[in-house]
Amino acid sequence: MKKKIFISIISIVGASVIALSLALGIYLMTKQPSYWQAKYDEFVVENRSAKMGQIVFLGDSITDFCPLENYYSDLSLKTYNRGIGGDTTLGILKRLDVSLFDIRPSKIVLMIGINDINSGRTVDEIAESYSNILNQIKTRLPETQVYCMSVLPMSDKLLEVVSIDLTERNNQVIALNEKINELANGLGYSYLDLFSLVSTSENLLKNELTDDGIHLNNNGFTIWANLVKPYLA
Repeated sequence: MKKKIFISIISIVGASVIALSLALGIYLMTKQPSYWQAKYDEFVVENRSAKMGQIVFLGDSITDFCPLENYYSDLSLKTYNRGIGGDTTLGILKRLDVSLFDIRPSKIVLMIGINDINSGRTVDEIAESYSNILNQIKTRLPETQVYCMSVLPMSDKLLEVVSIDLTERNNQVIALNEKINELANGLGYSYLDLFSLVSTSENLLKNELTDDGIHLNNNGFTIWANLVKPYLA
């Protein structure tokens, strides 16, 4: 249902990726109760019975839409989905307690940043927020393993509904991924390059891995799982 909402919004947005991102963000984050707040409250309730020391997937709609049970149910540790559609690095910073620290996971899979790019933030600004996230984790969960996933490119399927410069946007993704790699390595965390596995030679998200040009479909989630799962076993 949430995915259909995203796609319907995309179909009416006009000229730019910024407009696209704002439309998604406004819809999800101004509903009463807002989608962001509703998910936050859902996590609070889930935490009451959650096990400590498990695995948390933390991110935006790409994580939110991923049915973790379809890919990770055979792991010895339980997986918790802490993705919120439309979220950014700034949103993650506001919910680290309920998303992570209250249940003290032993492993974190983090993918965040595309909505920051699409809302007009610079790569340096995003990297600063991302660094803040990692440093808070390092301070409060020093023994936790963190797997920093590369931000994913977008595909030319978007050009069917919006007029945008995909090359420019995906170049920003590449630049941000370089920053994330540096930040992860500096703190002893792992950077996992999913970008290279799902992109074309033109640095576009492969069309067979997405239905809307932004989010992964089952084929894309399978590639993600094949990459990250050995680290979670």
